[in-house]
Amino acid sequence: MTCCVSPGLSLENILLFVLSTPVQFIGGRHFYVQAWAAIKHGNTNMDVLVVLATTISYVYSCAVVLAAMIKQDTSSPMTFFDTPPMLMVFISLGRWLEHIAKSKTSDALAKLLSLQATEATIVEL
Repeated sequence: MTCCVSPGLSLENILLFVLSTPVQFIGGRHFYVQAWAAIKHGNTNMDVLVVLATTISYVYSCAVVLAAMIKQDTSSPMTFFDTPPMLMVFISLGRWLEHIAKSKTSDALAKLLSLQATEATIVEL
C-alpha cells in the first residue's frame, strides 16, 4: 500500500486511527449507552446494530495493524478505520432529520386543529 513509517504501519493508518478513535468512543457514546440499556432489558434495537458494526470494524482494523507491526510486514494492511465515523454520522444525521420532520408534522397538526369551527349549525332536511 503506502510507504511505512515503521514496518507494518503507514502514516495513513496512524492518521485514521488517531482521527477515528475519539469519534468511536466520545462521539459514539450515545450509541453505546443506548445499546447497553437495550441489552440489559433483553432487547435489541438499531443502537445495538450500530455499536456492533462500528466496534467490529474498529477492533478488526486495530488487530490487523497490530498483527502487521508484529510480523514486520513491508506494507501496511488495508483497514476500516473510516467506516465507524461515517456510520455514526449518517445514523445521527438520519435521526436529526427524523426529529425535524416529526416536529414539523406536530406543528402542522396543531395548526389544522386550530382551524376547527367553534360553533356549528345543524341543518335538517
